[in-house]
Amino acid sequence: SKAREAPPVPAGPDEDKVGTLTRLAIAADFAEALKQVMRGLDALRSPVSRPSRDRRQPALVVHRDYHAAWRNAVRAGLATLLVAAFWLTTKWSETAGTVILVAVVSSLFASRPDPVQSAWGFFTGTLLALPFAFLVGQIALPAWPGFGWFALFVVPIMVPAALGMANPRHVGVATAFAINFLAFLSPHQQMVYDPGPFLAGSASILVGILIAIGVFIVVLPADPWVTVDRISQAMREDLARLCLHERIPRRSAFESLAYDRINQLMPQLQRTGRRGDPILGGSIAVVTVGLEVLRLRSAQLNSLVPRETMESVGNFLRGLARELLFRRPGEPQTATVAVARQYAASIAERSDRPEMLQIAASLRIIAAAMEDHPDFFMKNKA
Repeated sequence: SKAREAPPVPAGPDEDKVGTLTRLAIAADFAEALKQVMRGLDALRSPVSRPSRDRRQPALVVHRDYHAAWRNAVRAGLATLLVAAFWLTTKWSETAGTVILVAVVSSLFASRPDPVQSAWGFFTGTLLALPFAFLVGQIALPAWPGFGWFALFVVPIMVPAALGMANPRHVGVATAFAINFLAFLSPHQQMVYDPGPFLAGSASILVGILIAIGVFIVVLPADPWVTVDRISQAMREDLARLCLHERIPRRSAFESLAYDRINQLMPQLQRTGRRGDPILGGSIAVVTVGLEVLRLRSAQLNSLVPRETMESVGNFLRGLARELLFRRPGEPQTATVAVARQYAASIAERSDRPEMLQIAASLRIIAAAMEDHPDFFMKNKA
């Protein structure tokens, strides 16, 4: 990609100082990111016992997706309503607890990137817990009643379930297994052989979860590309705010926000296959562009930078914000990239001071990132 290509070194005794500084700037960004990761790991190993008194900017910004929240609320409410109607119609006493379980499960899973898969994993864990609960509750405990025997039978089953919950690949199934194993077992039971209520309660829970899955499949199915477009547009708006807002945010605040949005994109892009690779690459390029925009904003406050250079940087940032907010697919490409390269070459020719070369390097990095991912830095069609 162009962002990773080293700029050509001209023949002759003079070295391309802007190209050298560009490579050093990219290396510095990598080193700074690595340092932040190491600090985070140190904080996890040795958490601070006392809260810090100095007020700092929040590390994460809450992501508000009102369209998704409305859709999730409708789906969760409808799933709970259908199970409650099933309970009232059949007058099945065991379904009362199922209504509560489905209300909790549907509310939790409705906000997941793929609620059908999450709910199906919960159903799988519940189904796996059924035979274990039957063997312990209806076979073993009636033969050997008492708390000691109860602990002896339950602990060997719950320990592997706890280990499964610690594994991210099996956390959903293992959690459902542990919850419903104890729910099926009913520790308050009389430890007698009575399979009728056991099977009735188990069937009601399984039916309730299947109803919730059916609602997730039929009612307002989510299109991953719609969510991807909304998050991508939010990232472009973040960059535009960096260019135009009077207040210059901290680097750590922008990185936290950008990586938070990338984390929201990842599960959605996994559902789109290889078609989502350009979007993922563009979202990562946003971090690079944003960091260079912050450098340009900081350079505008530097008293050593000439006034005409500050005005040129300001004009470029306003043009970049216009392209991010208004240019749509199919519209002719603006001269933002060409202007960035022209400004970089002009600044490098006029001065070789470090602060001026840093501005030129930032402009060159922004131009290369936008050339690598031209489609990402355009407003969506919708």
